Amino acid sequence: MVLSYCMKSTGGVVEQRVPTQTSPCHLGGERRWFTYPQCSKRVAVLYAPGRYFACRQCCGLGYATQKEGADERAASRTNKLRKQLGWEAGILNGNGGRPKGMHWKTYQRLKAEHNQLVQISYYDMGRKLGFLHKLLDASICFAKWGALSYLSRLGQRLNSTTAFAAVGTTVGTMEF
Repeated sequence: MVLSYCMKSTGGVVEQRVPTQTSPCHLGGERRWFTYPQCSKRVAVLYAPGRYFACRQCCGLGYATQKEGADERAASRTNKLRKQLGWEAGILNGNGGRPKGMHWKTYQRLKAEHNQLVQISYYDMGRKLGFLHKLLDASICFAKWGALSYLSRLGQRLNSTTAFAAVGTTVGTMEF
């Protein structure tokens, strides 16, 4: 197959030959695949990060979740659990109750996992804002007061509401 397209930036026409192959489907028929010449992989989608098309791995493209840090993964997982529990997204929005029809054992398990992930998110939030390690040892404070009360006491102690306002309601989208 020959891909022929016009580049808007240069106005030039680019032609690229990309071989294809087929594979049989379980219920009959066949499926067509691109075979990228550089790596000889069989792919369904080609990407054009520059002048020529290439497979995702040769372009160096990854999924958004592959680029997340531990704190962002914890925040994403927390929001998934909050959705499953029927609570409003965002760890600063407070918790709701047990959803109707959910077993108590399931609710307790999900809530315990949620609380652990919230503590990780609060810890990393404080680390990113730079005030957690400067004032107190975080592990002692989390064990003594818990994450939420620790942050509220720390906010009162600093007399700083800007640190909490900068965070917003979702932790996964913070950029520093």
